[in-house]
Amino acid sequence: MGNRALSAALRHIAVGAPELLTTNYFKHALLMAADDDDNALGEPNKLEPLLTLADNINVDTNEHDLAMFLSSIANSLVVPLGWYGPAEFGTLPGKVIMIDCTDVGDTHEDDGSTDWGHQYFRNSRPVTADVRQVLQGILRGGSYLHTAAICIICAETHPGATKRATLVLACRT
Repeated sequence: MGNRALSAALRHIAVGAPELLTTNYFKHALLMAADDDDNALGEPNKLEPLLTLADNINVDTNEHDLAMFLSSIANSLVVPLGWYGPAEFGTLPGKVIMIDCTDVGDTHEDDGSTDWGHQYFRNSRPVTADVRQVLQGILRGGSYLHTAAICIICAETHPGATKRATLVLACRT
């Protein structure tokens, strides 16, 4: 629910102090397990202001995240951003990258119970190591599978998408 809360906060700022949304404040915005709509980065009343506010935007996804499935049901079958990534990924600026964490997203709590694929952003060692490196300025994202940050794009689509990462890191060619 954190990404929907962020969306709501940006909407309130747009109404009360829109000038605050015209300046770049952040080096990185990490959208992990994002429950907001898959078109949120292209919608001014959702997450689109992040395109101005942040230098780099990482969208981490997990196709096995049960919370994303439940979010789609609760939100009239709208695909959440954290399930398959941005709907119109190919039209977003190059500062937006998508990292598919599906292969490392099957995580468990300390007591061994499953977290249904939703807590990968805090329980998957490869993902947390990647986040540390991104925040330290070492890599832009996806380091746990592609240490050389090789970018692979395929034309495979998901509902509403134009491009999708085949492995871990997607960027424009």
